[in-house]
Amino acid sequence: MKKVFYFTCIIFISIACANNTTEKDDPIKDFDENQSIVYNYDSVSTEIKWTAFKHMDRIPVGGKFDSFTINGFEPADNISDALKNVSFSINTTSTNTEDKDRDLKIVTNFFGNMQPDSRIEGRILEIKGAVNGSGSVLIQMNGVGIPIKFEWKLNENNQFILNANLNVLNWDLAQALEVLNEVCLEKHTGKDGVSKLWADVEVTVFTTLKKIPSS
Repeated sequence: MKKVFYFTCIIFISIACANNTTEKDDPIKDFDENQSIVYNYDSVSTEIKWTAFKHMDRIPVGGKFDSFTINGFEPADNISDALKNVSFSINTTSTNTEDKDRDLKIVTNFFGNMQPDSRIEGRILEIKGAVNGSGSVLIQMNGVGIPIKFEWKLNENNQFILNANLNVLNWDLAQALEVLNEVCLEKHTGKDGVSKLWADVEVTVFTTLKKIPSS
């Protein structure tokens, strides 16, 4: 599956016109009663977003990745089974903060200092829950693989939301963080005169898991 997974707007299925939809237009209604309903991955709706923090008072800086791949999704009648074999690869050169100058600095001075390349890869190690739950994912970057925990939920619009926190120092990226802070010195200096780029990053993944009749 491609987006081909970001780091594309989330497509919501509107229910406002539900009264105007006939049964044969509804894939959930138009199926044999013996068929089961499964969750199906919608690559177009998928986003990988991140939030970093600058200044001593932790001012958020948001961004996302525009290019990534997700593999291993298996249509299933529960979220855990559907996602248990998912893996991903993120092209960090697709970093998008809606500021091209800042994007270039991040790509060149932070991700560009990763070895053996600038990609972020990973896979689901464990996922629990029915409509919400927790799990762990292996994150590989800068030649280091570390599992981190995440929380997830499925909202009323079948939108899957995964939240995780990571500290880039655990992936031996202290020098890359320092270099980025130096080239962004003016932007990272607060009213107190202190230049600070925090090492922790919040990551959120959004996607729509559509319900369809099993084949």
